[in-house]
Amino acid sequence: MEHKKAISSNERPVNQEKLIEYLEGSLSALERQHIEKQLEEDEFLNDAMEGLHQITDSQQIKQVVNDLNRSIQKQITTQQRKKNKQPIFSLYWVYIAIILLIILILSAYLILSQTISMK
Repeated sequence: MEHKKAISSNERPVNQEKLIEYLEGSLSALERQHIEKQLEEDEFLNDAMEGLHQITDSQQIKQVVNDLNRSIQKQITTQQRKKNKQPIFSLYWVYIAIILLIILILSAYLILSQTISMK
């Protein structure tokens, strides 16, 4: 969540197309300056740009970016599924604990009532 804040805190967030155009050198001076300012302010974006700088072919950059986006989306979906399943699992143990507690209370009541009736 902290990364989301950092990326969107700027007045105009940088999208992947602008990053690729920046790497290709096809942006205007004003747009290049805007991206450089955001790179200075955003460590996450700066790391992404450093990774993209290591790739020389622009088609390969687009493919890497698309692959990363798919991988991130898959991880997010997997985490959301696990998160949605977790409360059901937690409730299962709560129900078992309640049933065991009721059985324990009933057993104690029966034992005490038999002990009192014997006296």
